[in-house]
Amino acid sequence: MIGIYGATAPMLVTGMAYAFSSAFVANWSVFGLGVWLIIVAGTSAFAGPVGVWAVGALAAGLAFLLVAAVRPGLRRS
Repeated sequence: MIGIYGATAPMLVTGMAYAFSSAFVANWSVFGLGVWLIIVAGTSAFAGPVGVWAVGALAAGLAFLLVAAVRPGLRRS
């Protein structure tokens, strides 16, 4: 239980911070990232203490890369 909590708690707190802070500014790409991090943190707990790191790294890492690729295009238009 401690291994799962140690892996999901930072992702959950970061997702909540992104989702709540960007909802006020209408920054939809960061809001979507925050919601995605919350979903990943909640569902990756079912992968077990070791698998939660792999699921979190793949799902959250790819989401961060996607937002980093999308954000510059949103600023120009």
